[in-house]
Amino acid sequence: MGTLASSGPPNELDDFKNSSGATFQVLRLVLACFSIYLMYDEVMQLMFEVRSRWSQGVTARIDAVCDYFNIWNNLDLLRILMVTASIVWSFVDRPGAFHNTGRELLAVTLLVVCARGISFLRAFTVTGPLVRTLVTILWDMKVFMILILLIFMSFVLAFLLLFDQPLSIDFIWGTMWFVYQNGMIGDSADAPEGGDNETKVAQALLFCLQLIMLVVMMNFLIAIMTDSYDKVQESSEVARNLMSLELVYEAEVSAIVSASTSSPAHSKAYIFICEAVRQAGAVVVGSLEDTKDCWDGKVRQVQKAIKREMRGSYAAFADTNGRLGALEERVLNLESQWSQGQARIQQALERLLDQSSRD
Repeated sequence: MGTLASSGPPNELDDFKNSSGATFQVLRLVLACFSIYLMYDEVMQLMFEVRSRWSQGVTARIDAVCDYFNIWNNLDLLRILMVTASIVWSFVDRPGAFHNTGRELLAVTLLVVCARGISFLRAFTVTGPLVRTLVTILWDMKVFMILILLIFMSFVLAFLLLFDQPLSIDFIWGTMWFVYQNGMIGDSADAPEGGDNETKVAQALLFCLQLIMLVVMMNFLIAIMTDSYDKVQESSEVARNLMSLELVYEAEVSAIVSASTSSPAHSKAYIFICEAVRQAGAVVVGSLEDTKDCWDGKVRQVQKAIKREMRGSYAAFADTNGRLGALEERVLNLESQWSQGQARIQQALERLLDQSSRD
C-alpha cells in the first residue's frame, strides 16, 4: 500500500480513478474515523472512572485518574496518537509519509498496534497467567531500569570525555551505541569516529563496563524475572481469573460508555463487583500499578512466611499463657484453702489443749 500511495497523483481526487488509489483513500478515511471514535471512547472511559468515585472526594478522583493510566490504556492512547500522526502526515506530505522518517514512524506504529493485541490473550486460560507474568516482570523492573540507565549514562559520559567527542546528537548517539554493544551485548565494537579504545584507560573502562553490565546487572535482572515468575505462578489461578476479569471490565465499561454517556453506573451492577475483585486481585497477585512499589523477591517472601508462622506461634503462646494463668490461679486458690484449713486445725488443737488442761 505504501508503494501505491507514494506513487499516487498529486491531486488526491485522482486516486478514485483507479481501484488501488480508491482503496487507499477509503482505508485512510476508515482509519481516521476509527481513531476519532477510539479517542472519544478513551476520554469517556476516563470520565466514567472519575464519575464512579466522584462522591468519595478529591483524593478518590485523583486515584481514579491514576488507575485509568495502566499499561493497556497507555498502549491504547499511544496507538491512537501514532496512527493519527501517520494519517495526518499522509495528508500533509504524502510521499514523505512512506519514505525514510515516515516509514520509521509506520514501523513503530505497527509495533505498538501489535503489542496492544497481547491484551486480548488475557481471555484464554493458557495465556492469561503468562500475560500477567509479563506485566508483573515489567513492573518489577522499573527500579532496575532506573539503576541500569544511570550506570549506562555514566559510562556514556565517561567515554564521551575520553574519546573527546563533540557534544552533538550524532556523536552522543554513536557513543551510546558503542557502550550498548560492549556493555549490554558483549560485542567488541569499534570506538566512535575520533576515539581510541586501545588505550589502557579505555580498556579498563570497558572491563568495568562489561563486568558491571554483563555479569552483575544481567544476573540481577534474571533473578528479578525468576522471582516475578514464581510470584505469579504461586497464584496462577488468581492471575488467570484476574486477567479475564480485567478484560470483561474494560469491555463492559466501553459498552456502557458507548450506549449512553449519561446512563447511571449501576445499569450493570456487576461492573462494581468486577472492579472490587480486580483491585483485590491486585493485592493478591502483585498489581502493576498500585499495590507493588518495589520488587518483592524470595527473601521478602520468606520474611512474610516467617511473620505468618510467628503470628501463629504468638497466638499459640497467648493461649498457653492463658491456660497457665488459669492454672496458677487454681494453685493459689488451693494454697489459700490449705492455709485456711491449717488455721482451723490449729484452732481446734488449741481448743482441745485448753479443754484438757481444765480437766
